[in-house]
Amino acid sequence: MVTLRFLCLTIFALGSALASPASALVGQYLEFVTKYHVDADSINASTLRAQLEAMLTQRCGKDASCPTTAIYSDLKALTKTLPDASSSFLSPIDLRQLVTSAQSYSLGVELRGEIVYRVAPDSSAAQLGLRRGDQVSAATREGVSVNLGSSFSDAKPITVRLERDGKPLELSLTPGLGLQALLLTPEAKLLDASTAYLRIPSFRVPGTASRIHSLLSSLQSRNPKGLIVDLRFNTGGYLDEALLTLAGFQPDGAVMQLQSRSATSTYSLRAGGVETIVGESIKRSAVSFAVRWQTQAVILMNSSSSSASEVFALIMKRGGSSIVGEPSAGRARYAALPIKLSDGSELRLAVTRNAYPNGDPFPQNVTPTEQVKDDPTLLNKGADPVLEAAVKLLEK
Repeated sequence: MVTLRFLCLTIFALGSALASPASALVGQYLEFVTKYHVDADSINASTLRAQLEAMLTQRCGKDASCPTTAIYSDLKALTKTLPDASSSFLSPIDLRQLVTSAQSYSLGVELRGEIVYRVAPDSSAAQLGLRRGDQVSAATREGVSVNLGSSFSDAKPITVRLERDGKPLELSLTPGLGLQALLLTPEAKLLDASTAYLRIPSFRVPGTASRIHSLLSSLQSRNPKGLIVDLRFNTGGYLDEALLTLAGFQPDGAVMQLQSRSATSTYSLRAGGVETIVGESIKRSAVSFAVRWQTQAVILMNSSSSSASEVFALIMKRGGSSIVGEPSAGRARYAALPIKLSDGSELRLAVTRNAYPNGDPFPQNVTPTEQVKDDPTLLNKGADPVLEAAVKLLEK
C-alpha cells in the first residue's frame, strides 16, 4: 500500500501511436480513470471515451500538433462529472501558481469577503494592530487596488483602509516571506477559565499533529471543563496528520478503513500513534509527545470544511463529540491522490474510499448535531454565532 504523504505517481507518455500531444494526454486520462478510480465499475468507459473523442475533435480537429493546453479547461470540467466530489485536474500553470503563491511575499492576512478572519503572528499586519473582524474598505499599492490576501513579488508597502467599531482606520502594511504558511498553523487559547479553544486551519503542513498535541498539553494544564475544536474553512490535507491528531482525543482501536480497488487498509490508534494494516503489513507513525484530552470536545464546521477535516469530524462524532455549524463540503467519502501526467499536469483522482472499521462507507459530508449558519461578516460586529452556540453547549 502506498503511503498517503508524498504520494505522486509519475506516468510517462503512452507512445507515438497517438496523433498529438493533446490526444496522448487524453489517452492517459482515460486509462487512469478507468483503471484506478475506486468506483471505476460505475463509470461507463465507452461513454467517457466518446466524450473525450468529441472534445478532441472540437478543440483540435485533425491538427497533429494540437497542444495539451487546448484541452485543459475541458478536462477540468469533465473531471467534475466523475462519481465523487474529490477528483480534480490541475494544469502545469495551476501547479506553478500553487508553488509561486507559497513562496511569494504576502501580508499573512486571511480574508472572508471584506472581513479579516485571521492575521499571521509576527507579520506587519499583526504588529500594527490589524485584527480579526476588521472590515477592509480599500487596499492600494502605489495607487493601484490590490487584494490583501494576494501574493506579491516584493515587499513594497500596502495602504489599507479599515472600518473598526464604526470608525475608519488606515494602516501601512509591509508584505513578508513565509507568512501564508503561518496562516496554516494551529493556534490555541482559553476563551474563559472553563473553555479552551483550538483552531486547526489545515492538515496540509507536516508536523501539524505534533504541534496540536503540544497545544493540547498546554491547554490541559489550565484545567478547562471543555474544548472547542474549530475546523471551519479547513479544506483538509494529509490524512495521517488528521489521524495523529485524533489520537489525542479517541481511545485506542480501529477508526477507519481505506478501500481501493485492490486492497483495504485499516487505521487504528495505538498509544498516541497510528497503526496502518494492509494484509500482513503493518506501518506505525506517532508524534514525539502524545497527549490524551480528558474533557468534552465540541467540533465547529462550515460548508468549506472538507476532506481530512471531514474525516476527523466524522470519527469524533462517532466517538460522542457534538458538531456545531453547517453541513460540510461533501468530500468525506473519498481520498483523491495525485497522478502526474506526461505534460506535467496532475490528475487528483479518487482512488480510495473512506469507510468505518466495519466497512460501511463514510457519508458524503458531516451533518452537524446543532446546525448554525456561519456568517463571517458578523465578526465585524463582534459576533460569532457558531462559536457562541458551542460555548453554550459546553456550559450545559
